[in-house]
Amino acid sequence: MNKALLHKKFTHSLQWNAIFYFANKAFITILTFLLFYREKSAIFSLWANTNSFIFIFSLWFDCGLRKSIPRYCVEFKKKGLLQQFFMVIFIIKAAIFLILIPFFFITAKIFFQTLALPYTQKILFTATALFLIEGSNNCIKQFYHAHFWNKWHTIISTGGLCIESIISSLIIFLFHGKEMVFYLLLLQVIMRTLITITSFIILRIKTAHFDNELQEAKGKNTYILYHKFIRHSLMMWFSNTIKSLTERNVLLPFLTMILGVAQGNLYKMINDMVLLFHRPYIKIIGSSDTLLFTHLAEYKNKEKRLTISCVKLSTQIARCCIPLFVFVVLLSFGKFFMGKSDFYVISIFLIILSARFIETIVSPYERLLEVMQSYRLLITAYTPYIGMILILFSFPIVSLIGLFLTLVLIHFVRLVSLFLIVLFSREAFLEKSKNNLSPLLSSLKGW
Repeated sequence: MNKALLHKKFTHSLQWNAIFYFANKAFITILTFLLFYREKSAIFSLWANTNSFIFIFSLWFDCGLRKSIPRYCVEFKKKGLLQQFFMVIFIIKAAIFLILIPFFFITAKIFFQTLALPYTQKILFTATALFLIEGSNNCIKQFYHAHFWNKWHTIISTGGLCIESIISSLIIFLFHGKEMVFYLLLLQVIMRTLITITSFIILRIKTAHFDNELQEAKGKNTYILYHKFIRHSLMMWFSNTIKSLTERNVLLPFLTMILGVAQGNLYKMINDMVLLFHRPYIKIIGSSDTLLFTHLAEYKNKEKRLTISCVKLSTQIARCCIPLFVFVVLLSFGKFFMGKSDFYVISIFLIILSARFIETIVSPYERLLEVMQSYRLLITAYTPYIGMILILFSFPIVSLIGLFLTLVLIHFVRLVSLFLIVLFSREAFLEKSKNNLSPLLSSLKGW
């Protein structure tokens, strides 16, 4: 793929990501605030924690495919094995999630009982079904994004989302309490199933086109390619899992259990406000940066091309993030001085928001290490963060220092690890040639 076409497809994918993200985020935000103000605290906590539990389990048992599929689809496509690769991954992913159904059901029940949430058996069964279908849907979505086919998946998903938003509004005004939570989850199951089936059929048709053109390349070095794919998936699985331990879907139930429902719900609302400003950048980029770097790594003088693209992408993200961040800071403190906001809430909001924006700006450096498979550099950079996680979950620190200092600690250590990632990637790929590395990076750079 030539550079002009690659840039065009990359830009096109970002535009379609933006369309779906803003539609989805608008729906989720409205739904969250409606439930928060209309329902009792316990019912809102049930709905919020159920969704968190489903999606964090989906991430934990994703097996690293969110990042490895975009990275290796290009390789399998060149060998005419795209349909085979898709079916193998889809079958394995579906089998893993089917096997996990009893484990998910039992764990969810224990989770609800531990948090004293007013759940029912119907909610448990529906949450389990949603867990299963989400796993399949996410897997299919990655194959669309791995070919810059974001347009097709966005059209399918946005159509389903429009229908879901209309029916959800009716459910909220017709039902209350546990019944309302059950019907909302059931609606998600139905709509995600329809989206998954439609996406699956269209993807099968589109991937068959590539395989028919490359019949002569099949079977060559397939074993080696699958071995590399599995290795990369395991590393991405490790990376995604440890980072998820300080994300909303883990922290919400954790903080609710340690600090109580009130503090958990407060964190949920603050974090959702942060996501309203920050999440667009993450979701719009999606896996497109991984795919961009994957294609650039095949070019001649790849270090130079990766250098330019990484710095440009990071700079463009910063140009978008910084003005919005300054505007939000001024707006937040303006409300405080007008006596309309709590300084405690504003402080937590700005701490999380500033840390998230910094992470987003330097995210291309992390993608670079992932695409170039510099696993030792990644693990070394994660070391301070892993140490903090072990301390946080092994000792009663949260109950001693409270919500504010817990969030300060978490985001500070996350930024320390990101600083190391930027440092390693710049020295390894952006500033020095392979033959002119420091002794430390020479020993860590490859596996």
